[in-house]
Amino acid sequence: GYDVALDVTISPRLGVAVTAGRNTSANGVAGAQFVISNNYAAQIDYRLGTRYNVATGISFRESQFRGAFVSPLDPFRRQSDDFLRIFGQFSGRLGKRLRVSLDVAHSRRRSNPAVLNFNSTGVGLSLGYQLGRG
Repeated sequence: GYDVALDVTISPRLGVAVTAGRNTSANGVAGAQFVISNNYAAQIDYRLGTRYNVATGISFRESQFRGAFVSPLDPFRRQSDDFLRIFGQFSGRLGKRLRVSLDVAHSRRRSNPAVLNFNSTGVGLSLGYQLGRG
């Protein structure tokens, strides 16, 4: 396998990251002897002043299931999956110790067999508080 990453700081406020990779892994859960996966991702980060950041990105993974078999955990003989995720994030500091983050993501899987296809959209809100000296 391989992994490649490129992080570029275009300005003090703007950054771009691109990654790609390929790996092979043993997998007894998905009803295959092993899985070959290709992964690609890109992300853009933008700093809004000194307290806030916005980010957006996309990732794509294509998986080939080799030595596929039917098992009690996976009653369908899987051939391949394509998984796409698109996200946006707003994060920042609210005062000296409080942190907030709002995340929105959409995921889509296209599978062979098609019975395993899905679309999912999620929203997350997280709050953090820094303890101790900062």
